[in-house]
Amino acid sequence: MSGVVRAVVFSAAAIGVGIGVGVGWAYYRVRSAYDPKVLIQGAKGGQETPAPNQARPKLVIEEREYNFGVLDADVTRRHAFVFRNEGQGVLTLTAGTTTCRCTLLDLRQTEVPPGGSTEVVIEWNTKHQAGPYRQTATVHTNDPEHPEVVLTISGEVQSALKVNPPELVFRNIRVGESASGEAKIFAYIAQNFQIVGHAWENTSKNKELPKLEVSISPLSEEQLHESSKASGEASRVQPRSGVLVKVRSEPFSTQGTFSQKLVLKTNQPETPQVEIPVEVTVVSDISIFGPGWYEKAGILSFGWVQQGQGAERKLTIACRGPLSKKVQYQIVSVEPKFLQVELGNPSILGDGEASLTPLVVRIPANTEPVNYLGGESYPLGRILISTTHPQVPQLEIKVRFAVEP
Repeated sequence: MSGVVRAVVFSAAAIGVGIGVGVGWAYYRVRSAYDPKVLIQGAKGGQETPAPNQARPKLVIEEREYNFGVLDADVTRRHAFVFRNEGQGVLTLTAGTTTCRCTLLDLRQTEVPPGGSTEVVIEWNTKHQAGPYRQTATVHTNDPEHPEVVLTISGEVQSALKVNPPELVFRNIRVGESASGEAKIFAYIAQNFQIVGHAWENTSKNKELPKLEVSISPLSEEQLHESSKASGEASRVQPRSGVLVKVRSEPFSTQGTFSQKLVLKTNQPETPQVEIPVEVTVVSDISIFGPGWYEKAGILSFGWVQQGQGAERKLTIACRGPLSKKVQYQIVSVEPKFLQVELGNPSILGDGEASLTPLVVRIPANTEPVNYLGGESYPLGRILISTTHPQVPQLEIKVRFAVEP
């Protein structure tokens, strides 16, 4: 075939294709104008838009945003937005996207007849959330005036209750003195938070615990505002109610560390119980210090000692106060009996308000293998020292050691 013939054939084919495309586009435009089954390009959610000569829906929604206020952590809440159709055609709804997996969109009805209404429910879970939040969910409709509706929920996630301070700790309370403290419980959701009962739970190894008295009173509006402001909570969320918890002890007669837990029963089903740990460390005019001494436990530790070598610990008994020059010490008992315990002569410091007395504890080199590391089978050693101090009549030193061959 010659080049001229091929050019003619190619031109004819191109003209035929152009005519076909033009006819098809014209037909599509006619169909788009009159056939309601054809989707308008760019419509979201796959909604069909009514043709001009068809009855149209009319969406009316008075509320597009809802504030849940303050919610506790890990709770689920729902809110229903009402969609009304005041048009002449059927209103269709399609669920779109949400800004968080914790937000669920529930369409109770996907088609709303003229004059009808339905609820579009947003479910919100506060798990793993903290502070203020703002989440949205999208609904697509076939109303040309409202093809996309964005629903918004907002609020703040805050623990229902907050205890300030979270625990009561009393340090260096002297023997013969009492201790007192207070904690405030702020309720951010309940308007009438109350404590309906309380109990003490022993978390200490001490068998005899000091008696602690508890008094509870509601916080006034002024106290709520001032207390939250002082604790740094006055910025966004104000407590709605609260109580003041006061704890007071009787004078302590013995030294040591005492741990208890105050268990408070509330009138809130979601938070039926609040716990406040309480720890008291009671000291006296007389104290012990030195290598291997653990004051909180009252234990002198040697650890493992090699047979034939022996071991020695040099401690100091310190006395403060007006009786420091007069107090005297005497060894009452030693267990095991092979422990060697020596009391030195006291030295007076400064103006006589303190005295130091040396105390030496030895494990002899000829001690046979033995275990005093503690436990049911291996009890600790024990040294008792009497004093002439009226508030500290006796000192107890527990001794932990083991002699290995």
